[in-house]
Amino acid sequence: MAIDNIIQKEEASLIKKAGKALYNGFYTALAGASTYISYGFVGMYGALTGFAFSAGRLIINKIKRVKTKYSDIVKEYIIGVIAGSVGAKLYEYAGYISNIDLKGKIIRGLAGITVANPIFTGAYVGADHIIKNDFNPIGIGNKFKNNYWPILKDITKWLGIPVALTINGYLGGYPGIVAMDTGYRVIAEYAKKK
Repeated sequence: MAIDNIIQKEEASLIKKAGKALYNGFYTALAGASTYISYGFVGMYGALTGFAFSAGRLIINKIKRVKTKYSDIVKEYIIGVIAGSVGAKLYEYAGYISNIDLKGKIIRGLAGITVANPIFTGAYVGADHIIKNDFNPIGIGNKFKNNYWPILKDITKWLGIPVALTINGYLGGYPGIVAMDTGYRVIAEYAKKK
């Protein structure tokens, strides 16, 4: 009887480990596929954003003293690749607007803040919900209702000027805005903790 219980527990443990390996394997494969697709769309910028989101999550979890799971970091990477691909392409398009005199630069910056940032925020909120909920769309409406405007407001407040500068070729281009975005996420989380 005792031996049967031990065997059942070992089998259950093996099944649980196999399930976890499959789960992590699926998200690892999805990260690879999203990187491949993104690279064809925006070059290295999607992956760069993914790495920045993952690094930001690691730092935030360290600040909160939360254990970091492999799947959480991979999911954060995928969300970053999706949002970063959308953002990089939108900021690129905004850079084509108008000419390069001061008026043109102001128009480009405003296009980034008023058009690209809201679409980037929507891509981020949607990807965050879908990926973190294992492709279950239930509750996405509430996610947008409760999170879209506060996130857009924060992005506009803290990253509006850097976005406008990035679109006009300053701050090292898109990698500069990614670095600022990661810093903003960490600082905002640290401020919440206090």
